[in-house]
Amino acid sequence: MKVLPIALALENRCVLVVGGGPVAARKVAALLEAGALVTVISPELAPNFPAPIEYQKRRFETGDCQGFSFVFAATNAREVNRTVAADARQHQALINDASDPENSDFHTQAIVRRGPLSISLSTEGESPVVSAHLRREIEALIGPEWEELFDLMHETNAATSHKGGRGALWKLVLSGPILDLLREGKRSQAKAELESHLDH
Repeated sequence: MKVLPIALALENRCVLVVGGGPVAARKVAALLEAGALVTVISPELAPNFPAPIEYQKRRFETGDCQGFSFVFAATNAREVNRTVAADARQHQALINDASDPENSDFHTQAIVRRGPLSISLSTEGESPVVSAHLRREIEALIGPEWEELFDLMHETNAATSHKGGRGALWKLVLSGPILDLLREGKRSQAKAELESHLDH
């Protein structure tokens, strides 16, 4: 299945997750991080299930997908997931069936976040294990110093303080020692280096 990778703005949008196990928990954690308003339908929830959610302690019923634009079928029963998928399509909702990638309208991706920087990985449903492995490698390569860099740019109002414009400033920053200084824990030196480029 060929897919188009996109970034969805889910903040304050209602999303339904059917299932309360570890797979559902991972989906919910990612959705909450994106700011979605999550409803979960399941007879039980796994320990330490992510919150806050609207929890309906029961089994899925036909018609539950009404009013949702995105639905995740994440139970451990393929038959239930298929029922959820059919109901989602009946109500014009996009469906992610955790047990059947070919029956899904979209796939979630492994994500590395560093402040506003997001890097996503997808195997188009073939192997979440491969995506998770590559995510760990990228996390090691692109460390927390990148989030610190974005924080520093905001803190110094750098994007609007450089006469050459935002793009020119980023080129200077990325070709200089600032990232290395942040990687070494030398934030004050990194800030001084950044400020030396401003108003020039």
